[in-house]
Amino acid sequence: MQNKFIVLFTIILSIAIVFVISCTSQTTTPVAGTGGIQVQVTDTENNPLGGGKVVSGTQPDGQLKLEGLTNNNGDVVFQNVKSGDYEFCVSRFNYSENYITITVKPRQTPSTTVQMMISNPPLTTSSTTN
Repeated sequence: MQNKFIVLFTIILSIAIVFVISCTSQTTTPVAGTGGIQVQVTDTENNPLGGGKVVSGTQPDGQLKLEGLTNNNGDVVFQNVKSGDYEFCVSRFNYSENYITITVKPRQTPSTTVQMMISNPPLTTSSTTN
């Protein structure tokens, strides 16, 4: 009787461990018919711009609006998005807005770089003496 209990306990414990490991996995399982989008935002000298806002203005039917901020490397990634055409507005404080179009195909992650131009250049002063 005690051996049956040990065997049953071992089976239940094994199932619980497998369940916990599968629930805490950090990998994203692709959904059929979906892909990803990667956008890098830089300044005109190719320096990454963190804090850039990337928002979809149009997306395929049934796809929720996508919105993200670029990290310190200037990157934002959207995963498991529906295949189709997307239009994004890319913006950042003191920079001019940019609009980009990206087409996503199943199991692909297109990548694009957006260069932002300063919209309000720093003021310079000059003085003249008489």
